[in-house]
Amino acid sequence: MSTGPNIPFKRLAKLLPKGVKMQTYIFQVELEPDEDGWHIFYAPWREIGAATWGGTREEAMQNIREVLEMILEEFEEEGKPVAASDTLTVREDAMVTVSR
Repeated sequence: MSTGPNIPFKRLAKLLPKGVKMQTYIFQVELEPDEDGWHIFYAPWREIGAATWGGTREEAMQNIREVLEMILEEFEEEGKPVAASDTLTVREDAMVTVSR
């Protein structure tokens, strides 16, 4: 399963505009089986739409990633800060997460 282009970190850093730092957000999501597959959500933002589903676990994970990316883009456009919490880690650097 691919989550995007495979770009080496050194090359990726060159693609970012000067002065722009990469931020990494790590969300602790809830993943539950349901009648049609898997329901997944980020509890603190569930009321603003951070919930979706998928026919498989992998599909549900990809779908919530896309939902969270859209919410983060909206926050950025509106100038809303995103604070770290017990269920959200915010890092000022490039990271890779692996879930199994």
